[in-house]
Amino acid sequence: MTAFMSKPGFKPVKHLTGAPYNGQANMYQVVGATSLVPGDVVTLDGTGHASGIPTCTISTAAAIPCGVVVGIVNTKRDPILGTMTTGSISLDTPQAAAAGSYVMVADSPDLICETEIATYVQADVNTNLELVPTSYNTTTGASNMKVITNTDAATDPFKLMGVPQRDQYVSGATYARPVSSDTNVKVLVTFNTHAYKGTTGTAAV
Repeated sequence: MTAFMSKPGFKPVKHLTGAPYNGQANMYQVVGATSLVPGDVVTLDGTGHASGIPTCTISTAAAIPCGVVVGIVNTKRDPILGTMTTGSISLDTPQAAAAGSYVMVADSPDLICETEIATYVQADVNTNLELVPTSYNTTTGASNMKVITNTDAATDPFKLMGVPQRDQYVSGATYARPVSSDTNVKVLVTFNTHAYKGTTGTAAV
């Protein structure tokens, strides 16, 4: 069993058409007690914003996601009114979006994202996965979210597409492609369920 370098979180990389992800994102306001960082998966919240902006909250293991956080609007800036509050802006990590803050969410339902799985199994390609909704690293500000195999249900939020076609770091300063039973492997997933898909998901192969 080979241990790969761990760096969780979700990163949009392309669309199901094969087109690269071009940075598209929409603004949402954060609702709930859990702060968000880039790489976190979010789900829709029914609160809504007075200015007509959708609201989101951190996703749970089997919730229907609406996208992935790709950016944070600094709390000193009001993007609705276009104003800045007084005081300095800190650029130190972690930069996290608490309740009432604004985040940019990549919310296209056909996105393919790179993330991490605890243990990779080749036979699991095209099966459905649950989310591990762990809160972010408070030291680095990095997302800790990743995927995990569970019941392979049609309602699981993600579908495993495979692995990125590149070597992944292996302890011992050597490089290799991941194989079955390797741990902390970077994988490619797409949304099996999505708030804007209009479907409850599809069964695994």
